[in-house]
Amino acid sequence: MRKPHLSPRRPRRIGTGARTLPAAILAVAALVLGVVPADAAHTAPPPGTDLRPATLPAGDGPRVPWLVGGDTIADGQVRVRLPGSGKILLGASGDAYVAGLTARDGTARLLRVAPDGTRRRLGDGIDPYASVLSADGTRVVETRWDRRERTRVRVFDATSGALLAQRRFDRPGRVLDAGADRVLLGFSDPGRTLWWDPGTGRITRVATQAGYHASIRADRLATFTRDPYDGGCTVVRRLSAPRTVLWRSCDDAVAAFSPTGRRVATVPILTDGLGARSLLVRTVRGGEILAGYRVGGWFGAIGWESARTLLLDAHGTRRTATVRCAPTRCERASRAVPTTAPRAVAER
Repeated sequence: MRKPHLSPRRPRRIGTGARTLPAAILAVAALVLGVVPADAAHTAPPPGTDLRPATLPAGDGPRVPWLVGGDTIADGQVRVRLPGSGKILLGASGDAYVAGLTARDGTARLLRVAPDGTRRRLGDGIDPYASVLSADGTRVVETRWDRRERTRVRVFDATSGALLAQRRFDRPGRVLDAGADRVLLGFSDPGRTLWWDPGTGRITRVATQAGYHASIRADRLATFTRDPYDGGCTVVRRLSAPRTVLWRSCDDAVAAFSPTGRRVATVPILTDGLGARSLLVRTVRGGEILAGYRVGGWFGAIGWESARTLLLDAHGTRRTATVRCAPTRCERASRAVPTTAPRAVAER
């Protein structure tokens, strides 16, 4: 049985399709497996706007940390180009950024990058593609599986790279989000969502379903009732009161919660391949559709710039750009570049 939404060892991608925001940490990247874009849960295209990146009017660059053009950190007036390949931006940490890349020797490296471009490697052997940055930017949390599908979670200082805590769990899982003193984890076989306090070692159960996306800031948690390839559905809850169900869908999965938690970007629940071709913006309560977007290729990174504005890496059939969309208008937040299919980065 496939469990794509919980695997921390997802295929690695380069270019504008890489994840860029910590809340996501990971969010859509966990929804993306395989090789061919597909909206398997929809028999007909959803309502919305067809995005053609090259024809959109040019607007301001991203106002939150974002990886544009596949190699440049953009954050307001800041522009920092990264070397190497397989680049990924975890997010802002104090006055710097935490990013990952694959060096010329093929090794994956986690870096602390200053706005002037100065780079310093964090720790040794930290896998940036299996890591998330805590909501406050102070911790990096890495998830790895062993051959027995046990999960090892390690917590590092985001400034020094020092190992602060680690724990092994006896089932497959992944980090959903983290704060300064707690880590939220989703597990399968059986489905569970747990808080782990690295300082005390305490484990607290949140839900008896597998969490696959969450935002501490927005106080939101998305779980699957069971494997979506076996008829599972999405349930959106309050993270602080997980018995409170805000929305349920058997057709769509959460890609990103807005900062306030009032809106949510969703993709078809069985999205496979490089990424979804369609995306909907909904209210969290009731799931009312506010906007929809389609693209000829696939959507890479999906995140919120503000409570009402999305940032999307839109890969058209010929051109790719970071796009800013409010409910009634979209514009380019980066220059348009030729669309290229990402290549996998070899596992270490």
